[in-house]
Amino acid sequence: KPVKVNDSAFMFKIIRASFNQRRKTLQNGLYNSSELRIPKEKTVAALEEMGLTPTIRGEKLSLEEFAKLSNILDRTYRVSIITAQTPYKEFLPTLPEFMQELSDAFSLPG
Repeated sequence: KPVKVNDSAFMFKIIRASFNQRRKTLQNGLYNSSELRIPKEKTVAALEEMGLTPTIRGEKLSLEEFAKLSNILDRTYRVSIITAQTPYKEFLPTLPEFMQELSDAFSLPG
């Protein structure tokens, strides 16, 4: 069945990072990923919000759980990921859309 995810490309990066290294916990996989570099404490907080143990491995998550994890990380930590990895020239054309997303996410006045 289809899952509800805010950004499927981001979710697939999380899934790919979860399986890139054998026998790694999810927090280590997301931290060691050159695409993401999500700090371990951020992943742990998201997993705890989902009611999952911080030592869980990627193969234990369902597609629905990956979607939920992606949405949590997108909502709470994506700003630092986008700004750290997006070249300045690529970021500028999307600034109005990004500001709208921030406004929507944090209920800020437009």
